[in-house]
Amino acid sequence: MQSIVVKREQLYEEVWSTPLIKLAEKYGVSDVALAKVCRRLNVPVPGRGYWNKVAVGSPVTKWPLPRTAKTTVTTINPPSPRPKPLADPASTTIATLRHIHVPQDMRNPYPITTQTRRHYEDIKRRIERHVKRKPGAALLPDGWPPSGQHDRYSFGGNDGYRMTVSFDVLERALKLLDTLVKALVEQGFRVGFEKRRMSQARDERPELTVTKADDRFHFLLREGYSRHEHSAKELLEAKQERRYLSAYRYSPNGVLTF
Repeated sequence: MQSIVVKREQLYEEVWSTPLIKLAEKYGVSDVALAKVCRRLNVPVPGRGYWNKVAVGSPVTKWPLPRTAKTTVTTINPPSPRPKPLADPASTTIATLRHIHVPQDMRNPYPITTQTRRHYEDIKRRIERHVKRKPGAALLPDGWPPSGQHDRYSFGGNDGYRMTVSFDVLERALKLLDTLVKALVEQGFRVGFEKRRMSQARDERPELTVTKADDRFHFLLREGYSRHEHSAKELLEAKQERRYLSAYRYSPNGVLTF
């Protein structure tokens, strides 16, 4: 909308004949912005409850227009309409893939799929080795068990998929990602790794990137988790055994989200 020149007397008559919030729509601004214009022109506005009284026919008082004001004319500038956001290349691309059928058995997995599976197999071996370690035995340099979050383990995407899942849904997650990547390749996309700065990290590390012409995107697959409250009995037993037990426990829920 274009700028609108408004006179003080005109605005005074309008605000006492039309609620401010509706009048603001005429000028293409918010009621808060229009109230500021009224203060600038020293134009009184109806108080709270005024229009409710008008609606039921109760007597109301119209405040007179003060004789003086710093200015009698002003310009209302409606804000420019916001440009429409550009379509997300990832969502646009996936929409063009239509229906993707995920097979029950994965055959000829993509190299990235194989590499990701190897990473999780290594995590599992390290966990099993730590469990079998004799009490008090010295830890080897790589003997520390991998850290996970609520029984879910992550892969940073250095040479595989970027994902956070539990072992129970690992194969299902790999099937989904393997099917998606193969479908993208069939559509002419190039799948590879490029260095990318991760959040606030100072260094850059390779991350799986899907590109085609000017379209470029990354994706992450994550399994959700659920919260369960420990029973009073469990808390009491832990206290008696001098173990720390928080009020809640968290476990993977099998829900995968891109």
